Amino acid sequence: MLKKSLLLVFLFLLFGQTYAQDDTTKHKKLEHQLAINATNFIQTLISFNGSVFNNTPYNFQYKFLEWNSMNKYAFGLRTGFGYLVNNSKLEQPNNVTETRSTSYNYRIGFEYQYKLKTRWTLYTGLDFVYGKNDIISSSASFFNNQTNKSEVKNFSKSAGIGPVLGIQFNISKRLALGTELTVYSISTKQDRKIYRNGIENTGSSFKQSQVNSSISVPSFIYFIIRI
Repeated sequence: MLKKSLLLVFLFLLFGQTYAQDDTTKHKKLEHQLAINATNFIQTLISFNGSVFNNTPYNFQYKFLEWNSMNKYAFGLRTGFGYLVNNSKLEQPNNVTETRSTSYNYRIGFEYQYKLKTRWTLYTGLDFVYGKNDIISSSASFFNNQTNKSEVKNFSKSAGIGPVLGIQFNISKRLALGTELTVYSISTKQDRKIYRNGIENTGSSFKQSQVNSSISVPSFIYFIIRI
């Protein structure tokens, strides 16, 4: 995996160097793109017979692009960030259960854009991704004036790399909509611990590492502001 990653990085850097040397005597346009994941908002407005969009963990995105003098293609940097918190609590006469989940997702990479037509832009790139997910589940039971508490803590960290292919529809000079396909190879490390009344259970914790492929199909939409 490491050799393939280094080869992809080398090819992108080589392409970027070739691009930077192209038409250096002419003026080039710099562009900033700010994007927000608008999938959930659009889904509340439009019904597709009960179907649910697949979403992306990256709620916000920023791109810095340098266009050639003819405004036909660009090369630059792309970043993304996502943050999600979920809390749930169930109270019963003799038992209370609670779950807290927090996840962070980051990515950074290179991107090449090519204008197909005035309204349509095709782009491809390479991302490096990192994620962190914490889930804590706890329960408390009450019986004969005694309280028994249990808690399960699950922690995971992931890192990976993979290509991206996307399409962008330019509504106007400053506004656009976009979606993309990503294929990441991700290595994940998991750690779990169990506690009873505040004391860790001996032999209950475990650690696990695995490598998986993560495919995100283009069924989500970014709302993009071009500056």
